[in-house]
Amino acid sequence: MLLCAVQVRAGCLVDSDTSHSSRDYDQRLYKYTSKQPAQPSSSSELTFMTFNLQSGFITSCKSNATAQAAIMRSVDYVGTQETVQGVDTRCNCNIPQTIADVAGMATRFVMALPWRTGQYGINVGTSQIILDTKYTVISYVGFETRVVAAVKTQPQALQGRYLWFINVHVEYYSLIVRQFQIAQIHAFIKDTILAADSQAIIVMVGDFNGGPWDPVYGTMKLESYQNAWEVFSGSILEGNTIPADWPGSRFDHIWFRAPSGVTITVKNAEVPNVLLSDHRPFIATLNFAFAESICTESIVCVGPIYENSPVTIKCPSVYQKIASVQFASYGTPTGSCQSFKLGGCIGGSSVAVVNDKCVGRNTCTFPIANNVFGDPCPNTGKYFSAQVLCKVY
Repeated sequence: MLLCAVQVRAGCLVDSDTSHSSRDYDQRLYKYTSKQPAQPSSSSELTFMTFNLQSGFITSCKSNATAQAAIMRSVDYVGTQETVQGVDTRCNCNIPQTIADVAGMATRFVMALPWRTGQYGINVGTSQIILDTKYTVISYVGFETRVVAAVKTQPQALQGRYLWFINVHVEYYSLIVRQFQIAQIHAFIKDTILAADSQAIIVMVGDFNGGPWDPVYGTMKLESYQNAWEVFSGSILEGNTIPADWPGSRFDHIWFRAPSGVTITVKNAEVPNVLLSDHRPFIATLNFAFAESICTESIVCVGPIYENSPVTIKCPSVYQKIASVQFASYGTPTGSCQSFKLGGCIGGSSVAVVNDKCVGRNTCTFPIANNVFGDPCPNTGKYFSAQVLCKVY
């Protein structure tokens, strides 16, 4: 019997503490969390934004950083490129922290290069809870080092599924280098994200330094990504983002990829008319629909399984793990799922065994035998029944 409660849990473990600190992990990854976080969206729609800040040219970084962050308040996810922190001891410009504070987000900044008194790289921000952060460094002799940043989230809109939000910035001057970098990005996604969760939803944003006629644009399509502007407008034309004062090219893109059973439509795509950088930002709102809902809580029962046989306890969804043991008995239990009862022969270690072998896992297998549970009643035929609770993690 399977019981479902389609509701995303209120809290979860995140990939860092919630302190307002500047760094951990290493010298490349910096984490900031808003002291007053925005309320995560609970609708079936999520809004994404990408913005190249041209941060190397900021002259009054406090005011510009705040103005840039202010336009990010209405989105759920933002990826910024050419982002800096600590670049000027006079004003201590820290754009990732400013975005966190002004937009009410958690941000993850990945340094590509030391720059002046601080760091230069890319930043991701979201009002969702960040469950994990991954990044990779891409080097090519004679060209600027690039980095890729990815955060794992579980928005309520996705009914228990995971969304990886990825921010990239690829080379402008050399097509060969740009193609090399995009190949490295796809390898990173396949090896780091899809290898662990083939059903992950991916939204990739960034400055791709190439429009619809660039070979990298075609590579993205070959990798099963859809372009938000093209889907929304039905055309590869327009949606231009650069130069900001007279846009003639579209280098900034939002791409998405969904697994089987997930449909993504583009409700809106726009390029706001702001002059805070040499690029204009690009914003898209995506709507998510599902062929099936994922049960975020499920009761799973097994038994009776007779001794000297294996038993497998498995959660019905790959997104679930066994959270607790509601009943377990090796001996002579009676009843059926959700009404199991202890019998006259009771293996006192039964719950402890299942806790040890199963809790925290999606699937567990072990033998039903005296050498696992002990022998609670010698010379008696014994069997095993159990009931566990699975939850989305």
